[in-house]
Amino acid sequence: SDLQAGTKAINIATGLSNINIVNGRINKMRGEGIYINSGCSGIHIDNVLINDCDLGGIHAISSNNIYINNTIITNCSGISGTNAFGLKLDDINSAVVSNSSFNNNISSNEDAIGAWLSNTTGSCKNCQFIKCEANTNGTTDTSNSAYGYKLDTAYNIYFESCSANNNGPGSSSDSSVSSYGFFIANGSNNIFQKCYASRNLTTTSSGDAYGFLTNSTTNNKFINCEARDQEANVSGGSVFGFYSTGGTGNLFTECLAHGNKAGTSSSSISAGFAFAQGETRSAIENSKSLSNNGNSGEAYGIRIGQSSGTQCDYCYFDNNRCDTNFATTKQYGIKDFNSNSTCLFTRNSSYGHGSVFGNTSEITDIGNMNYMISYSDSDVDLLRNILIEGSKANLQVFSTMGPKSLENLSFMADGIS
Repeated sequence: SDLQAGTKAINIATGLSNINIVNGRINKMRGEGIYINSGCSGIHIDNVLINDCDLGGIHAISSNNIYINNTIITNCSGISGTNAFGLKLDDINSAVVSNSSFNNNISSNEDAIGAWLSNTTGSCKNCQFIKCEANTNGTTDTSNSAYGYKLDTAYNIYFESCSANNNGPGSSSDSSVSSYGFFIANGSNNIFQKCYASRNLTTTSSGDAYGFLTNSTTNNKFINCEARDQEANVSGGSVFGFYSTGGTGNLFTECLAHGNKAGTSSSSISAGFAFAQGETRSAIENSKSLSNNGNSGEAYGIRIGQSSGTQCDYCYFDNNRCDTNFATTKQYGIKDFNSNSTCLFTRNSSYGHGSVFGNTSEITDIGNMNYMISYSDSDVDLLRNILIEGSKANLQVFSTMGPKSLENLSFMADGIS
């Protein structure tokens, strides 16, 4: 303990292989817990506790075949100019991390990250995380952010039964700009199955909180994942269960977004699912978006595009349920912001957002709507087999040619006018 700053408790030299580190404890040191230099292979870490290392818990670079099991990394703080992290894998090919936790890593002036797949020297590939948790990682600095898991340009990564909860401020009086349960930027072909993100928090008016965020990714899959109770505990913050921007071919299937709560500003947004800024040919299928709370702002079950800028194209929404997402300013089951939508909607249902009965041809955003979609007159069959329920059921479709692409719509209400 209490080694000098910049040192490593265990330093595995360049090019070594077949190293086992088992049944150990590294506690309260000024440096990194375990450092794996480049060119290493066959490194096994099992049943190790790493606590209070100010430069990080485990850091591996440019190596392959790393195995970490039943390991706890907690209370790594970082120093001035460095991020706080529990685990950092940088340019790693083939790693298996299982039954491990990366919790309570708190930075005073930079980002805080539970487990980080970094691209500082090269991208990570072919790694697995099984039954891991990254909870209560936070920053006390108002210009930085907190992450449970952060993936930068990663390929063929598989997550199963992993959780990211309560990431955000470093204490009840501190704040972070944004918080993320799972953050995935660039890369492709990553799979997240049965993963869970809950109550990731922002307390900064310009900050947002996300359960799962993808940015410019390709062919990522989210299967049976849940994003619940993310919260913006400040007036201007927005929250998203699942958010994807600038990507292609991403799939969200059998997922649940529930109870995500925005800040109290009229500009705050809560969305169970959101595609934004040019998301293309991605899909949400067989999923539920329930009781997301926009507070004094806006609430969406599924939000497609944004009020200005590049919209989403050729995305697919099938057999989703969007119920009772609520807010003071505006609330929607599904809204597509594209004035010439190319997206396809089939078998979706919505309850508890509409404010009037029936169809209207007025191009007016009345603020409360089960469905609001505009479509191109050159496209057909964009809306099929939609169920809209409630005492106030509503579908609004904009077109200069009339609603020629509506098929097999069902309204369930006390009456329709």
